[in-house]
Amino acid sequence: RQKLLCNSSNVIYLVYCKKCNLQYVSSTTTELKVRSRNKKSSMKMNKKTCKVVIHFNRTLHMLSDFTF
Repeated sequence: RQKLLCNSSNVIYLVYCKKCNLQYVSSTTTELKVRSRNKKSSMKMNKKTCKVVIHFNRTLHMLSDFTF
């Protein structure tokens, strides 16, 4: 088992919607901080890049509703 850091790559991660009590699991080969930043940017720009972003933009959410 390894420590997970913001600059960790090749990880499986979970995004949790506190408002809806939903979990989204995904993986990334890029650094976790880069992936998180890209998700947040997609949410703000109303892109349809993945299920968690679509969920965010389909219903009324704020970034604070999600934990990465």
